[in-house]
Amino acid sequence: METLGIAKRLDEEAKGRIKIWPAKSNRASSLGRPCIRYHVLRRTRWNEMRAHDLGLQRVFDEGVAQEKIVLQRLMAIGVEVLEQQRAFRVPPRCQGCGHFRDMFQTTAACPECGTDDWYDYQITGHIDGMVDDGMGYHIPLEIKSMSPWAFNTLYSAEDLVETMLAGPPHHQTYPPQLLLYMKFTGKPRGAWLFKEKLAGRHHDPVIYLSPHEHIIEGLLDKARVINDHIEQKTEPDPINDYSICSACGFNHICLPGHEGKQAIMDAELEWYVDEKRKREDSIRDVKAEIRALEDEIKERTKGREEMIISGKYRCVPRTVNVKPREGYSYTKYEFQNATE
Repeated sequence: METLGIAKRLDEEAKGRIKIWPAKSNRASSLGRPCIRYHVLRRTRWNEMRAHDLGLQRVFDEGVAQEKIVLQRLMAIGVEVLEQQRAFRVPPRCQGCGHFRDMFQTTAACPECGTDDWYDYQITGHIDGMVDDGMGYHIPLEIKSMSPWAFNTLYSAEDLVETMLAGPPHHQTYPPQLLLYMKFTGKPRGAWLFKEKLAGRHHDPVIYLSPHEHIIEGLLDKARVINDHIEQKTEPDPINDYSICSACGFNHICLPGHEGKQAIMDAELEWYVDEKRKREDSIRDVKAEIRALEDEIKERTKGREEMIISGKYRCVPRTVNVKPREGYSYTKYEFQNATE
């Protein structure tokens, strides 16, 4: 098919923006990923990470574009999003009493216990923005665009955080990111604004910090383990979970021999395949039932002329000649409504 070549030029431009950047800290947006080895390698061997493909770059670009659209829509309805892309860092923590250092603190010693021993978790990020929650407070807001399948899954979830943590790998990173922002901006609540990319639906669920403090502590423990490996110049063992490792940019290091296999993590595609197979199984069952019904109908109509069945159906015999076999034919019965 003749084209103008514009699509090809757009793809080439997108390919030119595929880059791997060094990571100098533990990113709040990815700390929810389960593999410790990934986080260590991301900071120590980032230049060996295999770059993502054009398809994923398109997804990233679409996410950026959708976020801009959402912000424009919010401005149009009078919702002010403050401190957009505000830099974020988890403050150092006192090793004596667990107190987190205040950003305005000028003394070296901990004001709670007097200990001068602080631990830096090296967790950083950028908050999409702070938005008025309708109760006089500005709380962290994270904007996420997604497919209809993902939107419907999260929209109908009874426990949104648990659904995300048990969902696809990219969904697993959403709660840790927002909870970290809530905890260290001192806000008891936070919110997502989900945008469904096909029909443009929105959903803005609010979550509370207090039921999820254990997740925060787990993330801080994870960051400490990552930092210890980096300081000691060690690497944790691979997790050897192919459902996670298959789409990782470091699988050529952890799982040599698997990197040549085309593998993706796509929960939605997996769902579509599952549903297709379920329907195929269902169709096979239905076809078997139909064949059994047809056999029974043939047995009961064999040798009969045109007739009316119970005043409802007209049974009309038709002679079908089989062309490849000279002189061979069979009778096929067609069923119509008796009133036709």
